[in-house]
Amino acid sequence: MSKLSIILLISAVCIFSINCENSVSEANYLEELTDFGISEETAQGIVDITKKAATKSTDPNETGKTIFESILKETNNYVAGRSPSDQEAYAKFVASKTNEAESVQE
Repeated sequence: MSKLSIILLISAVCIFSINCENSVSEANYLEELTDFGISEETAQGIVDITKKAATKSTDPNETGKTIFESILKETNNYVAGRSPSDQEAYAKFVASKTNEAESVQE
């Protein structure tokens, strides 16, 4: 599985969990992010990016890949402007999700 596919899978999971219109899902996602050491403020920003993308993606001609790439770019740009400790924690979160996705593929 390519890195892009893994990243897209991570994004899909994030969108699904946020787009369920269930505050428990959002709370679980926030908790998962903060469990990796991401600050609450940065975690909320990541969730907000995902929620915004889920509600703004109404163009039927826009592919899932395009949407996910947009989320990934915006999230990476957002995290790059946060503290070094948040950047490191986010990298660990992505690595963990990548490992989970790869183990499912085996």
